[in-house]
Amino acid sequence: MKHNQTYRFWHSAAQFLVASIALALVTFVCFRLRLNLATTACLYLIIIVLLSLQGSFLSSAVVSLIAVACLAYYFAPPIFSFGVSDPLNVVAIIAFWTTSAVITHLVSRVRKSAKQALSVIEDRKRAEEALRRSEEQWRDVFENNPTMYFMVDAAGKVMAVNPFGAEQLGYKVDELVGQPVLSVFYEPDREAVQRNVALCLKQFGRSMSWELRKVRKDGSVLWVRETARAVLTGNDPVVLIACENITERRSAEEKIRQQELELRQFLDLTPLHVAVMRPNRRRLFSETTPNINRAALDYHGVTLEEWQSSDPRRFFHPDDWERIWREDKVITGSPYETEARLLRSDGTYR
Repeated sequence: MKHNQTYRFWHSAAQFLVASIALALVTFVCFRLRLNLATTACLYLIIIVLLSLQGSFLSSAVVSLIAVACLAYYFAPPIFSFGVSDPLNVVAIIAFWTTSAVITHLVSRVRKSAKQALSVIEDRKRAEEALRRSEEQWRDVFENNPTMYFMVDAAGKVMAVNPFGAEQLGYKVDELVGQPVLSVFYEPDREAVQRNVALCLKQFGRSMSWELRKVRKDGSVLWVRETARAVLTGNDPVVLIACENITERRSAEEKIRQQELELRQFLDLTPLHVAVMRPNRRRLFSETTPNINRAALDYHGVTLEEWQSSDPRRFFHPDDWERIWREDKVITGSPYETEARLLRSDGTYR
């Protein structure tokens, strides 16, 4: 800031010096050629206008005063005196000073307005350049990101889709843009899609997630996890959707469920008493694979819910419970055999 002020000061001083030299040369030439006051005043005005276009208002004002003094001293009788005897010359000098002051003021205002306009234009250009770079960066992220991105309007039509998203579904980008987004969803899931998008549009700015099935162009189905958020583009609401392909995860989960079901069936068909306990004496079970089979439940005379909600020591003879859990192999997880008395449905231990 200080450096700029110093630069402007010396710049104005240099312009003032050049204008003063020009004024002195014009004065010398006009005096030698015996030109009249009006002609000299016109030449002075040219210098003042040029200075006003390049220099500061203060420099132009000071040069104007010097020019008035030169007119009165060298060109208005009696010469070599600041006194002016002819009233017409007085009027001419006053007119010159007024004209030079008005010109200096107007030119200064024009220069200031021009600088402000240039500053506004430069700021706008910088803003437009920043916006252009931001749009390019967003476009690069949108088009090159290995995640499926969709932009859907309030009517459910695809406004934009990135190349990766279109490729994952077996389409080209222009084949999806303008089409109903429901067309790429598995038909039984379309009602849920409509419901979720409508809920997004009612809650602007809030992210929502769901898992649904989509259909590729070749008819194959894939599971996706979608995260969506409704925003405004201008005055129009749109839904931005990021999709993650979770087909492998869902397939793995389905295999695990199937294996658990098969294990459940196997345990229920086993005529032996089977129960699964952790080394910390807690039961190990899930909703699909309880830790006890049907034969064991019948032996104890309880339901699965009663088994899961009861303290497991209830089903062991008090003398056997602590003995079993003191076995070293229980803690290490090594295979071993032991004997224990269990509570039967008739209330006896056997």
